[in-house]
Amino acid sequence: MSSLFGTDAQPMHTDRAHVPHPPRYVFLECIEQGESACSTHLWPLDCGGLLMDRPSILTHPQWVFHDGVRSPFYGSVLEIHRQSGIKIRYDSCCMKAASGCRANVEDAGAVLDRYTKRFAVEWVKGALLIIDNWRCLHARGPGSAASPSRRLRRWFTGENNGLGERPAL
Repeated sequence: MSSLFGTDAQPMHTDRAHVPHPPRYVFLECIEQGESACSTHLWPLDCGGLLMDRPSILTHPQWVFHDGVRSPFYGSVLEIHRQSGIKIRYDSCCMKAASGCRANVEDAGAVLDRYTKRFAVEWVKGALLIIDNWRCLHARGPGSAASPSRRLRRWFTGENNGLGERPAL
């Protein structure tokens, strides 16, 4: 995503939404906080509300996920599993509506936004943030350009660390 936005703020997203099996957890560690504030924004989901309402724009597999490298695949923004519960997959940079779908990515984002709360994490050197990538959207906030020495280390775990593949379209 940084290749698209540079050091600017990012839109809310699921890490590695462009792969068939995004990682369950994202770990962010502050190596260097930088010269000025640049928070990480979090949007944890109201899983109970989503399970009750099941908005069709999120639950129908009407989205094509593609990063321009791997084969594209169809999917839904919200998957509901008996054992693991809710799994979210949203990234406006790597998804588009399938042909025949009347909704657009911004519509899906607006619906998701209604089922979230907003938090910001201010970084200090040595801090560690663990994000449930299936139940919490996240993004870099503004301020990174004024903080060139800011460094976060990121790694994944769970669900093949986001490396699994599905058959192509």
